[in-house]
Parts: sequence; C-alpha cells; structure tokens
Amino acid sequence: MWSVVEKTALAEAEIEYHDHKSTTLWVKFPIIKSGNPALAGASVVIWTTTPWTIPANRAIAYGAEIEYAVYEVAAIHEGATAKIGDRLVIAKELSANFSASAKLELKAIDGKTDLAGMICAHPPARAGL
Repeated sequence: MWSVVEKTALAEAEIEYHDHKSTTLWVKFPIIKSGNPALAGASVVIWTTTPWTIPANRAIAYGAEIEYAVYEVAAIHEGATAKIGDRLVIAKELSANFSASAKLELKAIDGKTDLAGMICAHPPARAGL
C-alpha cells in the first residue's frame, strides 16, 4: 500500500478500513447428479458477498458435520424471486434465516441429506434468490 499524502509505503498495520456492509446474494446451483433420489430436481443454495466469483466457481463447499435438508418453496412474498415448487437444499440451522431473507415460506421434504459426490451445474443467469 502507498500513502499518497506521505509519499511512502505503508505497513499493513497502518491501514485503517472503514466499516462496509456488503451486498448479500443467495444463489441456487441446480443438482445434475446425485445418488440420493430426494435431490432430483433440487438446487443447492449458497450465500455470498462476492457475486463476481460465481462464473469461476468449480466447487461448493459443505460441512460433513452440518445437517442439510431439502425444502420446497410453499409460498412467496412480495420481492421474492424464487418460484412456488422450487426444491432447495439448505443447511437446517440456516433455513429460518434464509426463508426470512429470501421472502419465502418453506416446507421440509427430506430431513437429512448427504451431499457427498453430488454434482451441480453453474447457476442460470438469473439464479439469485
């Protein structure tokens, strides 16, 4: 880093960052291959504040110790972009927060879902939720 005012290099410790609130984006990745029949026609939902990285995504990280479930969109509220009937894979612990943020009402379909070995496609151009 360079100080224009002092005309010298700055150490990392000398740099102060301003508080910044990033835009949050939920994106759905359609599942194209899985050994679990409950995942047929579903999409994995991810959360990001760096949407410009989505085109280069090569993998979706998940935690083996985290419980994931398949939910169906039962109702939508004004401003929602998901459709009724969409099937979404979400971490159980985050489902209530996601539902509120995405302005959706969800119905659980499959209680505990194993994501190992699953293959997803890149999201369609308008896959944000």
